[in-house]
Amino acid sequence: MANCAVVDGILAPCPTLVRALQGFGRAKGVSHLEVYNSEKRRTILTGAVLKSGDLPSTGVIMNFCPFCGQPIGDHFHPQEDPTNG
Repeated sequence: MANCAVVDGILAPCPTLVRALQGFGRAKGVSHLEVYNSEKRRTILTGAVLKSGDLPSTGVIMNFCPFCGQPIGDHFHPQEDPTNG
């Protein structure tokens, strides 16, 4: 079974997450997220968003895949500079 991977900020989901993402546009569930660079008009980051309960319109970015367990949200968080303590 292939696991999820993030390559240069783009999510390559595992087969099970792909099936969950096929319900794109639903009010609740798992949706695909794309972040665009407005100047270059291209996708720079992709991920998965869980929409449920009190958060059906905005949702939360998934930090890991619930199916394969791989981290899939780290690229949305700014990395700390260890030299800037």
